[in-house]
Amino acid sequence: MFNNAKVLIVDDNSVNIFVLAKMLESYGLEADFASSGPEAVTKCQGKVYDLIFMDHMMPGQDGIETLNILKQDENFKTPVVVLTGNTEEGIEDMYMKAGFVAYMKKPVNNDVLGDVIEKYLGADSGASGNPAPVSDNPKRDKMLACGFDIIDTLLETGISIESYEEMLTIFAEESRELIPECEEYANELNMREYAVIVHGLKNDAAMISDNALSDHAKKHEIESKADNKDFVMRNWHNLRKHWEKTLGRIDKYFE
Repeated sequence: MFNNAKVLIVDDNSVNIFVLAKMLESYGLEADFASSGPEAVTKCQGKVYDLIFMDHMMPGQDGIETLNILKQDENFKTPVVVLTGNTEEGIEDMYMKAGFVAYMKKPVNNDVLGDVIEKYLGADSGASGNPAPVSDNPKRDKMLACGFDIIDTLLETGISIESYEEMLTIFAEESRELIPECEEYANELNMREYAVIVHGLKNDAAMISDNALSDHAKKHEIESKADNKDFVMRNWHNLRKHWEKTLGRIDKYFE
């Protein structure tokens, strides 16, 4: 369909990579992955990609810094699309000035993705788009009983209910690694790295249909970006408690 187009996803978040890769599959595209800016630079030195999807907020070298490094090579011509949960006024213009060709808000919308693919890969996307109906699927009923109303996510992304289950598993596994890491940053008052983790949590929680956890994480992201150390010190344990409750509901679903 796309003449073996080469696509790269750059994101430190396993949930984001998994979901976007599944969405790209519906367009007949397979993607390479990089979990950091330096890894993306290395991959681009060894392979010419037709399209790159780049997360903005990553630990260490972020997406803008990575794009600037890539553009230091005068032969680098690949269009780079920024992925972000940032919806502040004027943010899209900021990304365009930074050199990205398009802005995609997370969670990524399947129709928006199709438009980007068609524009930058020069072909009719022709994806199947919508997931199979799940209104009478017993898995949906069980998910609802565990507090996950998945319909909006399935319609937004076009992924299947089975892929959603895989996403829950990835979220849980990654969260159990991130919680102690996030606590360490909170105790050290390292607001930059703390903000990166809670930013990712905000997006992931929205993806798994836990809007309450997403809103909670968003507040922590705002305050940590504002260097409000007192807020983080006083409220980290409440965020952790909510986060762990979500993991408990995931465990209950898979019992």
